[in-house]
Amino acid sequence: MPRSGNGHNTNPPRDDIVHGDTPVTGMKIQGLPADLESANQALNEENARLKGIIDDCGRIKNELRLSKENLKGFLASLPHSAHLIDREGTVLISSEVSPARLGISLDEYIGTNIFAHLPPELAAERREHFESILRSRETVSWEDTREGRHYAHYGSPVLDNEGNVDRIAHAAKVNKAMLYY
Repeated sequence: MPRSGNGHNTNPPRDDIVHGDTPVTGMKIQGLPADLESANQALNEENARLKGIIDDCGRIKNELRLSKENLKGFLASLPHSAHLIDREGTVLISSEVSPARLGISLDEYIGTNIFAHLPPELAAERREHFESILRSRETVSWEDTREGRHYAHYGSPVLDNEGNVDRIAHAAKVNKAMLYY
């Protein structure tokens, strides 16, 4: 509290403050402009709006966590390779099958370039298929062989908000029928 040079309180006496319904909205101080109450009301409305936004953020965060858990569970259940890659071939998400075949962990695999794990000729061939998906904006299927295994591949474009292909969903499975030839 401000004090005068003689040590006495220079604020008006406490009976100048009238308490209302709540500690935040009900305090009125005599001698302030008449529009303070409307400013206080606007502040309370803004606080309520912000509280609603904060509550929405909490709900959205919870939904995102649940969505991430669902995706992780789904990918873990897949018996085949499945990836989401960006336009350059960076692995964004993946099932555990591909990294296991490469002898690395899923955490080591995420963020790497999918083509870096392939022999150069096979990488170039698969890159052509991915480029075809980017150009055509259509699902493409093809087959190839790696390390004695014949694979059936499926790649689909994933569009951004403007309708441009910015990711590719790719799945590959070992074609068991071809293992016997």
